[in-house]
Amino acid sequence: MNQQQIRQLKTEIETNSRNASAPTQRNLSLLLKEAKAAKDDALLGFVYFHFADFHYFMRPDYAKFHRYLKLAIQHLLASDDRKLLGNAYNLVAVDAHNGGAFTIAFQYYLSALTIGRERRQHALCAAISANIGRLLMALGNHALAEEYFDDSLQQVRLGNRTSLFNRNLITILFLSGINYMARDKRREAGGCLTQITQLLEESDDAVIKAFRLPMLFLHIRILLDHKTGASCEDLLKELVLLLKKEEVVFDYMDDIDALCTALLAHHHPAPVGKILAAVADRVSSCGIVYKECQFYELKLRYDAVAGHVQKVRADLKELHNRAVSRAEELNRYSLHAIGFSAMMADLHLRYQKTEQENELLQLQADTDALTGLPNRYALNDMLEAAFERAKASATPLCIGILDVDYFKEYNDTYGHQAGDVCLNAIAGSLRKLSAQKGAFCARYGGDEFVIICENADRAKAKEMADFLQEDILACRIFHKGSHISDFVTVSQGYSVSVPGEKDKTWDLLTVADRALYSVKRKRSGKRADSAVQISG
Repeated sequence: MNQQQIRQLKTEIETNSRNASAPTQRNLSLLLKEAKAAKDDALLGFVYFHFADFHYFMRPDYAKFHRYLKLAIQHLLASDDRKLLGNAYNLVAVDAHNGGAFTIAFQYYLSALTIGRERRQHALCAAISANIGRLLMALGNHALAEEYFDDSLQQVRLGNRTSLFNRNLITILFLSGINYMARDKRREAGGCLTQITQLLEESDDAVIKAFRLPMLFLHIRILLDHKTGASCEDLLKELVLLLKKEEVVFDYMDDIDALCTALLAHHHPAPVGKILAAVADRVSSCGIVYKECQFYELKLRYDAVAGHVQKVRADLKELHNRAVSRAEELNRYSLHAIGFSAMMADLHLRYQKTEQENELLQLQADTDALTGLPNRYALNDMLEAAFERAKASATPLCIGILDVDYFKEYNDTYGHQAGDVCLNAIAGSLRKLSAQKGAFCARYGGDEFVIICENADRAKAKEMADFLQEDILACRIFHKGSHISDFVTVSQGYSVSVPGEKDKTWDLLTVADRALYSVKRKRSGKRADSAVQISG
């Protein structure tokens, strides 16, 4: 399978992940085989993430969902695919959220949101803000939820208008509408319903079918609030029929709870009984204890209003049984979260160690072992980059070469170890120059050093040269083998010019080298001659 075929499969999976389950599963299986053969972490992370998504939303299977999600995060961290990693964290949060583990959910939502904002993934940020708003609704903080829904709408509109744009926008408008109803903002909720209706008119049949159920929840809530319960009858019948067909019905349990609570408050218990009957077989044993408890709490309220005494007792018994296992479920979510966190921490430490080792190797490759200054390899890179910047901006580039006067005599007199100490003292002065004057200083070889300073004229070159002369002389390193001083001194040659189109980097270095040679020739045995020459 070539790269173009892989990209095409990935696009099909992303486009159809929530539409066509059979083609999605087939494409994922094909891509998984390719990813395993190539040992491609990024591709494995992509496949496992979409398998997890598939087994959560399309064909619910919690065991497979958790296994695939763990594998996805492991490979996404290994490949540093932060784009999809944010989506994976969001899925971890959604899972914890639906299980009632709100604290864990909120932590993962924030982790996902941080990644989304770093990478400016507006669609992801929109989804996460909407999910946080949904969580806050469950906690009863509808005012703060509204702020998150507003942010979600803003984010989705900032993103690209992909094939999922209408779906994302409808989802957020639906949640905003439900939240407005909880705040008695009927007009705003009606505005959301109107916008959803308009968006569905522009959408294909798949989108219309997918969002008919959420639209009914909002529409019925609005009609109920206008005291026109009788006009809801047809909509309620349609709602019940759709609930019977919905595979992931537990995902609507919050909406079912809110609608049934409103129906009971408006003295319409009969539709509540039908809604509960439509979802009972799937929600009451969906494997998410929090949702099961939510269902039986609602059923208990309904049976109490309807006067079903025996059913009330049965409801209480079911609630008690699930309350016992509720603590185990929260513990399971905590263990999942701890497992993910431990895996992330372990990978982070491994990558951190690898990065430190790589940095050390790079430092060793670019650093002179004796003086700790950049070496000739680093100098080549810096000189090339500085030259190109100076040429592009038409600004002067200053290049200097410095060497120690009578250094051979110094080594002959005091020994090579003393010579190394002397070179380190020179390097210390060059480090000061770098810190105070913004120059780049490197060891060129032997007792020669190179200074590079961008946007520096002749005056700046003279200033740097004088600084080095004075600082090195202040070290007071005795040198009885010198013919020009009682202490170690240096000679310097500088080239200052604006690089032309035909100039090469080494042309400037050659000019500086000639200037240094001229200084050395003039100073030979003469203590009073200038130790610096600037050309250009």
